[in-house]
Amino acid sequence: MDKLYWLDQIKLQDRTKVGIQAFYLSRIKQRGYPVLPGFVVAADVLQQFLENIHSSESLIGDLPHSSLHLDVNNWRQLQQVAGRLRQEIMSATVPLNWVRTIFQAARQWQRSSLILHPSLAISTNQEMNNISGLLESVFCPCEEEEIGEALKLLWSQLFRARSLLYWQSVGISLPKINLGVLVQPVDNAIASG
Repeated sequence: MDKLYWLDQIKLQDRTKVGIQAFYLSRIKQRGYPVLPGFVVAADVLQQFLENIHSSESLIGDLPHSSLHLDVNNWRQLQQVAGRLRQEIMSATVPLNWVRTIFQAARQWQRSSLILHPSLAISTNQEMNNISGLLESVFCPCEEEEIGEALKLLWSQLFRARSLLYWQSVGISLPKINLGVLVQPVDNAIASG
């Protein structure tokens, strides 16, 4: 992981690295509107993570460089492949130096919790339809181990059966999907019962 992309420093050429959502949020922040602080873990970090998963029977290690061919009409196969891909991600370890980099950056906010938002871009600049609900944000405590688990949980959503079905139905192969992760602090809510 080379660097984090802070919202107030994202440039036009960073768009595919950080995803559309983070890119437009950075534009809003750079124009002076109130936006929570945040930074983006670039999409290439997920690709590096997937390439580092080594196993003799690993499906996921080749994904950054190949297309996954699924019969989307065979729901059993779709669920089995999705489950296996997600299991491989969740059982892998995020490199400690990546987690520490994220933790050190997030610790400056002095908050006990973080929210990790998915931020997608397609490398071919193909227009994406409404994908709300396809990938969900993940909350986690601002602790090293929890950040690593939250990252894996968010990344693994890209390989859910419904995600694989969606990408195949719109003709977008997995290597063309850039999934950045926007990290922001979460304030404690004032609540009454």
